[in-house]
Amino acid sequence: MYFYIFDQLALKPRFGKALDKISLRITDLGIEGEKSKATVTKEVSGLVEEALARKKENIIIVGNDKSFTQALGVVAKTKAKVVLGYIPLESSLLQKALHLPLQSEACYAISQRKVAEFDLGKVNHSYFLTSMAFSADKNFFESGSVAKVKNLFKKRDSQDPLFYFQYQDGFKLQVLTPFFLVSNMLSSVEKDIFKNQEISLSLQSHRDAKLDVIILSETPDIKEHKGLTFFQTTHLAIKSQHKQTVILDGLNTVQDKDFIISVLPTRLKAIVGSHEGFGNK
Repeated sequence: MYFYIFDQLALKPRFGKALDKISLRITDLGIEGEKSKATVTKEVSGLVEEALARKKENIIIVGNDKSFTQALGVVAKTKAKVVLGYIPLESSLLQKALHLPLQSEACYAISQRKVAEFDLGKVNHSYFLTSMAFSADKNFFESGSVAKVKNLFKKRDSQDPLFYFQYQDGFKLQVLTPFFLVSNMLSSVEKDIFKNQEISLSLQSHRDAKLDVIILSETPDIKEHKGLTFFQTTHLAIKSQHKQTVILDGLNTVQDKDFIISVLPTRLKAIVGSHEGFGNK
């Protein structure tokens, strides 16, 4: 029933004891399945493609967020009707977003199989679960940087890059900004930012078929919060005169001058640790 994919992080010696406990817990809970291991020549994405070709219906990633997003990308691209599960080895953004415990404790979530449906965001040829973000502060997304949120909203610099935003029925916005965020669902970073700016969003934002966009700006457009432009959309084009780097899910990067963004309604089914905030299935 289950197809387990162990990424390269999982094969490092420091996780040896954790993997032993995971294997034992999988057996105890009766959720055994076929296992496959990523290598230098065969990444997680390739193993997911093989699993889909073999009609596997429950694919479980054991490892880190980067590997889970690789699996997510394959599922999004192929529109596969599968359920993704995740056994995170380290504390991370997606581990918290999916309400999952760590290591062997996450096996209980797999056995309980609480499944939630999620929209996905797409930017150019890449996908994201939580958000796509740009920050002129290159250290903003490093560990422990969430505390910088309040300071970020106090900064203004005439050298901030110029972006052109176009969304919905041709509405356009031109602005110098050190930060913008396109949110599909609330992670810890998004929660901090929205709370700081006193913006309330539905707990069902993960499947409302909308993207929540916030732009640090002096331009009061749509809904203005202390120098912040906020709006919701289903699709969006962002352009810059120079190549810029955006961050997907706090870890993957996309570099370009033009970003075409859209929401893919309920494209992903994933096992969560708790249905709180996700609704029941």
